Amino acid sequence: MLNKNCFVRYKAIIGKPKLRLFCFHHSGGAASFFADWIKFLPVGVELLAIQLSGREGRGCDGFANDMNIVVKEVVNGFYEFQEVPFIFFGHSMGSIVAFECTNELRKNQMLMPYYLVVSGRNAPQFSYGEELLHLLPDELFLKNLLKYDGIPDEVLKNEELLQLLLPRLRADFILIENYQYRESLPLECPIYVLGGSDDYTVTQDGLVAWQNHTTKNCKLTLFPGGHFFINNNKKDVIKLIASLY
Repeated sequence: MLNKNCFVRYKAIIGKPKLRLFCFHHSGGAASFFADWIKFLPVGVELLAIQLSGREGRGCDGFANDMNIVVKEVVNGFYEFQEVPFIFFGHSMGSIVAFECTNELRKNQMLMPYYLVVSGRNAPQFSYGEELLHLLPDELFLKNLLKYDGIPDEVLKNEELLQLLLPRLRADFILIENYQYRESLPLECPIYVLGGSDDYTVTQDGLVAWQNHTTKNCKLTLFPGGHFFINNNKKDVIKLIASLY
């Protein structure tokens, strides 16, 4: 496993890969969320995950709370990945980061994703929520996060682990809740939208509205489950993504 800047390579290909899959993690998450995806990827597909600052191999870095800083860091490290077609996949907060990185690639006249796959997140013009959760005290903050169903039970029951995770969660919610969508021209790459049939953090209108951000095709597939439907449908989700190329 190679950690260089904000890229963590979990599946390296000997020689030139036919496709690279870049994965952007959710709020409170880390690159390792995608580590076991290598078991379901076809031959010739290389897997890299984006590691935002302040976690795992970047634990000594401070948390970034500005989307512009995050996006520029990712794109500045992207010049070495321009010779092979690639797909961006983002879940929840990662969908917005992947979307903005795609916009930045276009701005810099760099290679665009073959597909942008967004998951568990309304289109960027939809507000994240009426209440700013990152301003709440710890107890209320955690109570509100339970609707996302993304914190493992073993963490919720372990006060020490919970206190270690809280700064990361709060920093990511500052990042995404302070994010302001700036209207831009539709992207020239197709978008595939994934959602959970029981995910109460998104709406049908919010998912469908991603079609406004591409001049190409925009498809939507719903999987059974809540906000983290990708955990229970991991093999099918990865198979769908890999089939796009």
